[in-house]
Amino acid sequence: MSKVPAGRWTRPLWVAGVTVAALALAPVASASPSGGTTEKAIDVRSLVGLSDSRDIAGPAIAAGDVSTPAGKPSAGQPVFLFAWPDEDVLGAAQVGDQFPLVPVAATVTDDSGAFQLRLDDPSVLDRFMTGDDAADLSVMVPDAGPSAIHEFSLERAQLQSAQNAARVEAASRTRDKAAGVERRIALGLSKAAAAGATVDWSGYHEKALVCNSQVKQNLGPRWVAVGETYNASGVHSDFHLLAGGTSTLGVGVSGSGAYGSYKSTSTVKKSAESEVNFPATSDGQNRQWATQYEYKKFLVVCVDPNSQAYEVRPTAFVTGVDYSSPTPPSATYCASYVAGSGLTKSSSTAVEWSNGAHLGPAIGIDLSAQSGFTSTVKVTYAFMEKRRLCGTKGYPGDSPVRLVSKV
Repeated sequence: MSKVPAGRWTRPLWVAGVTVAALALAPVASASPSGGTTEKAIDVRSLVGLSDSRDIAGPAIAAGDVSTPAGKPSAGQPVFLFAWPDEDVLGAAQVGDQFPLVPVAATVTDDSGAFQLRLDDPSVLDRFMTGDDAADLSVMVPDAGPSAIHEFSLERAQLQSAQNAARVEAASRTRDKAAGVERRIALGLSKAAAAGATVDWSGYHEKALVCNSQVKQNLGPRWVAVGETYNASGVHSDFHLLAGGTSTLGVGVSGSGAYGSYKSTSTVKKSAESEVNFPATSDGQNRQWATQYEYKKFLVVCVDPNSQAYEVRPTAFVTGVDYSSPTPPSATYCASYVAGSGLTKSSSTAVEWSNGAHLGPAIGIDLSAQSGFTSTVKVTYAFMEKRRLCGTKGYPGDSPVRLVSKV
C-alpha cells in the first residue's frame, strides 16, 4: 500500500455530539448558495468515482445536516461515507501499518444543509462485514475542521432490512425507540472552514480524495463494563455474555492526539467471539461485570484536500472477567415474584455507561459502553423467597434499562 505523502497532514477533525440516522427517505432537491443546483457546482463522482446519492434509489444508510458555527445551514457541502477494514484486519494490524478507508457513498448538501447517503451497490459492504457481521463506517466532511466526522456501525441485518422494507432501525445508542423514527447526524464546520478556509472542490480531478489510516499505538486490553446484577436476600442472579453478544463501544477522537484532548460522541459495535462465564451471585451481592477489549490509536489522514484526526477505537475481543460492587441505583417500576419464580431479560436496551470503557489512564477520558439486552447478552433472576424486581426506567417486562431486586 502506498503511504500518504509527507507534509500534507494538516487540518484536524474531531467528533461532535451526534446520532446516526439509518433511514429510508424520499430524495431531496438540492440547491447551491448561489441559487443554482449543487449538481452543477460540485460533481462528487469526479472526487471519489461514486454516483451522487441523490441519483440513487433505495434507502438512506445515513442522513443528517451540516451547519456553520452559527448554526446556519451549509449548502453545497460534499459529504462522504467511508468503510473501515473488517475486524480481522484491525485486530491483526501492528503499529505503523497503514490501510485505506474505502469511499462507499457520496453526496452534496442541499440548500437547507441536509444530506442523505445511499449505496450504489449494497454488496460493496460485504467485504467489510466479517466476524461480527457489521461494517464500521465514517461520515466525513474532509477539510472542514472540528465536528465534521462521525463513526457508526451498520449491521448486515440492518442493511438487509433497509433493502427489503426501505426503512432500517438507526445504528445508534438509542435503538430501543420505534423503528422508523428519524435521527439525524449533525456535522458542524469549524470557524476557519465557515470563513472560506476550505478547498475549492470544483478544482479536483477524478478520484482525487484519498483517506488512509495508520496504527499509531496499541493501547492493549481495556476493561469494559458489559452488565450488572443487584441481589436482595433470597435472590439469585446470572449474567450471560454468549458468543456473538454485541457491545456498542465509544470511539475517542482528537485533532492532536494529545492526552486529554479526546472527545467521544460516536460508537461502533463489537462482538464477543466466545462465551464468557460470569459467576452466579446471590443474597446481597451487587456486581457490575466487565470483560476486556483491545483498543488501538489510529491516525486518519485525507489528502486532496488535506485533513487529519486521531481515533481510539476497539479492535479485538480479549475476554476475561472482573467486577466492582456498586450501590444499587434507584428503581421504582416494580413487579412482585413468588418463591420459585424468575425472569430472564433478553430484549430491550440496557443501560449505557458513559465511562464504561476504561481508557482514562491512556487518553484522558473513559469511553462509553452498552451491552444487551439480547438473546446473547442477558440476565436471569431467580427468587428463593417472595421478592420484587424493579426497573429504573420501566417495568421489568417492558424497557427497564436497569434491574434491581428488592425485598
